[in-house]
Amino acid sequence: VPSNGAIYYPPGSGVIFEDEFESGNYSQWAGVTTTTGDNASVASLNPYTGRYVGRFQTGTITSGTKYAYCYESLSQAATDVYARTYFYIADGLPLNDNDDRFGLIGFEISSQLQCTLRVSRSGGVDRFSITGSNGTSSVSKNSDAFLPIEGQWFCLEFFIRVHSTIGEYRAWINGIERIAITNQIGKHTSELQS
Repeated sequence: VPSNGAIYYPPGSGVIFEDEFESGNYSQWAGVTTTTGDNASVASLNPYTGRYVGRFQTGTITSGTKYAYCYESLSQAATDVYARTYFYIADGLPLNDNDDRFGLIGFEISSQLQCTLRVSRSGGVDRFSITGSNGTSSVSKNSDAFLPIEGQWFCLEFFIRVHSTIGEYRAWINGIERIAITNQIGKHTSELQS
């Protein structure tokens, strides 16, 4: 997959899934999930390209979890998966408290979140970060080189390799690798399906 002249992890079988919301709905996706009072819609508001964007809104809470997202399921098991998307954060920053966060791209294994590329507040600063499982506990890493801000498009690329000894998570922000967690023990390779 070319990005700024570099080739990262080209998928061996090609593109598994692609959607730019030009259908005007989520019909190309496996599904959409939201918590009560939250919204996932397709709108013609400030698209990066084309006419439409996926739009996700959640309300503010003092504790617990809120979510609004669309998802796709893989039809067969894979060990290496790469995702690229463009995000525009309209509002909600800065986050209020340390450990406040919202996910941007996530990978699940057997209906359990394996890892997520997200925005999280740490040390009083909003940062892009990766949090994931290494098979027995969680691992995380922040990017201090590039910080999320409102009112700007970001090209976000996220790679996961599921392997018992050399598993890894990598994230690129606007074409530059900013976060890498490597040589982690992950779940069994046959389990990555969605």
